[in-house]
Amino acid sequence: MFQTLRARLTGVSVAIATLSLIVLSLVAFLVVRTNMLQALDERIGGVTQLHAADLAQWVKDNQRVTGSLKAAIALPDPIPALLAAKQA
Repeated sequence: MFQTLRARLTGVSVAIATLSLIVLSLVAFLVVRTNMLQALDERIGGVTQLHAADLAQWVKDNQRVTGSLKAAIALPDPIPALLAAKQA
């Protein structure tokens, strides 16, 4: 099949072009994959920090409400303070 010089040159050219296309496709895939994974990590980190801040604020609010109940326990009539804490 590759008896003539023209056939050999054509075969080598096709092989080089095919190999180059495969290598470039592989490199492009790896670069895109790396960038996508990095973007996902950053987005997940941001969402996690946002939820952590919301949760921390919720805990602080609940600690403040329960902390105000300590003073209500010592009162002779704690019902108004307990109702205010319930609304809070």
